[in-house]
Amino acid sequence: KFDKALESVNRLILLDTVNAESYYTRGIIKNRISKMDSSCVDDFLTALRIKPGYFDAIYNLGSFYYGCNLEIKRLTKVCPQPNIISGERKYYMEKAIPYFEEVLRLKPAYEAVSNALLGIYRDLGLTEKEVNLKKKLGLRDDYEVPSKILVRANGTSVYMTRDIPYSLWKLQRAKKVINVV
Repeated sequence: KFDKALESVNRLILLDTVNAESYYTRGIIKNRISKMDSSCVDDFLTALRIKPGYFDAIYNLGSFYYGCNLEIKRLTKVCPQPNIISGERKYYMEKAIPYFEEVLRLKPAYEAVSNALLGIYRDLGLTEKEVNLKKKLGLRDDYEVPSKILVRANGTSVYMTRDIPYSLWKLQRAKKVINVV
């Protein structure tokens, strides 16, 4: 089903090369096909060039990088060389930061992104940023970020900072949605 959707969006882009929503949608589809395939990033960035400040594109750029970090974190449990993987996690967390910070600038009460950003700051040792964000959010200094990953029986993950908001986005735009989680 994603292949057909991708074909349709590609046709739309050929007809209208300056439609930010088409690039954004293609990025979403690519990300759903393969969670760690970075080709969705180009589409989100193109959507942002066409429509600066495009919230959904900003959010999904942060979510893509954060999701890659979480997937690598999950894989570290079976990896014989955790130092290599920790460097990759750091790369993806650092890439997520500016997008998530912009999301919170635009929507300060976005709890899932706040928690993700607090976790990133903690994991990267950015204590001052973590403390400042906690103060800004009115949280206690000892606040601990709850886990935002659900693991299915087959071992695959649902990232609540991406999958739940994406479902809400779909519900706002359709008369009927069937979501399989």
